[in-house]
Amino acid sequence: FGVSIMEYMGRMNIGFSSFVSTGNSADITSDALIAHWARDPSTSIIAAYMESFGDPRMFLQAARGTTKHKPIIVVKSGRTPAGQRAASSHTGALAGTDTVIDAFLHQCGVIRSNSISEMQSLVAAFSRCHLPKGNRVAILTNSGGPGIMATDSLIAGGMEMARFEEETLAQLRGMMPTEAAIAANPVDFTASGVPGTYRDVLSLLLDDPNVDIVIPIFVPPLMVTPADVARAITEALRSHNTKEGPGGHVKPVFGVIMAEESSYQMVYGELPDCPPIYPFTEMAAGACIEMHRYAEWQRRPEGTIHRFTARTDEARAILRSHRKAGRVQIPAADGMRILACYGLPTTATQEVETVGEALESAREIGYPVSLKAAGRKLAHKSDTGAVMLGIRNDAELRDACVQVQGAIERAGHGPGDEAWVVQGMVKPGREVILGASVDPIMGPSITFGTGGKYVEILRDVVTRIPPITDLDAEEMVRSVRGHALLSGVRGEEAVALGFLGKCLMRFSQMVLELDEITQVDLNPFILHPNPSECAIVDARIWVGSS
Repeated sequence: FGVSIMEYMGRMNIGFSSFVSTGNSADITSDALIAHWARDPSTSIIAAYMESFGDPRMFLQAARGTTKHKPIIVVKSGRTPAGQRAASSHTGALAGTDTVIDAFLHQCGVIRSNSISEMQSLVAAFSRCHLPKGNRVAILTNSGGPGIMATDSLIAGGMEMARFEEETLAQLRGMMPTEAAIAANPVDFTASGVPGTYRDVLSLLLDDPNVDIVIPIFVPPLMVTPADVARAITEALRSHNTKEGPGGHVKPVFGVIMAEESSYQMVYGELPDCPPIYPFTEMAAGACIEMHRYAEWQRRPEGTIHRFTARTDEARAILRSHRKAGRVQIPAADGMRILACYGLPTTATQEVETVGEALESAREIGYPVSLKAAGRKLAHKSDTGAVMLGIRNDAELRDACVQVQGAIERAGHGPGDEAWVVQGMVKPGREVILGASVDPIMGPSITFGTGGKYVEILRDVVTRIPPITDLDAEEMVRSVRGHALLSGVRGEEAVALGFLGKCLMRFSQMVLELDEITQVDLNPFILHPNPSECAIVDARIWVGSS
């Protein structure tokens, strides 16, 4: 496996400072190798195929410190449950869930490749290009179709199509045939493009201050050889390098030559300073996108992990009492007490088993209240009709008790299987979910996303590994599709986003400190513009057996 990778890289004129196969990693681990290569002046890029991480916390520490000055590109196998089983039987190492691994690598700044070929494409890009300063891309092509495909890939990856300066457009009109498309980007100079045209147009686009990256695409017509175009692209890049001067920032170029491999095998040997050349537009676009994301990672501040004052001993005492009693799921009222210990907003909650207890609790909390099944047996209470809202008085509460118990029994549970929960009402708002789980190898992870009863259908969630920084919390909120709803649409005021970020950090701290917890589901967490009106109205917390 390793030799085949080395041979392929050799054909691309990419050298190795070292190559290591760790076998079963009995004495040499990936984090130790990364720490070594981070200090090695002859190593500029680290690429790895991995089946497991060994100690994930050690890997995170080594990788996060390294990626701020050297890229790490990883192919992590075992993405599917079947693949995870294969990895386990092959190496004796259990594999974490793929979602958690994605979050883990993202927080390390590691670039994850889906395949060895993609990893090779990225290595070619990082070894032959400077990092881009921005995400504005210019495309020049002699064929419309590949230009459109490249544009689609770039936009889907969060890039922008550059808008040329008027001076650039004026010069393009003077050097292009009348049938060429120069008013927009991509610049399509049709099949009449020859090596000289590529050299001149590429030079012009590299000089445009509105362009950060250029992708030249060549589909060979008759009478024009791919090697000549590769030379022309390299000459333009050399000229641009000279203009930038010593220490200047050179704009990256990702070439695409859609021809047989034999037609440009000479490129890397004859032109050692040529940019990376790819056979297909999606490969160039993918490398372009990942290099921009990595450049953003390097420029991103570290962020701050806040340590909040919490009543940790009180929360642990609650957990210990239920573990000692053999309970795996914490009762709703005590779950709310645990959240309150960490400053998370809750609503008054009491768990009851009889109508009399429900009436007493409602009077204590104050009407209006809600009544619902406690959720020990029913995971989706609203689906079964086991939730009653806006109860205004004793008579309505008695009726609600009958209806909720009927719903519980229709779901196949008898009296005593499900307790009831009486809660103070929280006015409707925008709903999100906070969740946590503990992977046997990767450890705890937290999840944030669009909440409510459709959470499993929408699957609009993002996962991170605690502890999270203030910047991690902001990124989590921005990353979900529902962020637009939280920010305010159709005249609605934005919810308290700053308060939400602090809640995510408090939740992260709670999950790390209370290591008895195995799973948490806080859904819905109802948000409003005013932090004092925000509240978690359903909390399900599980613990490991004592």
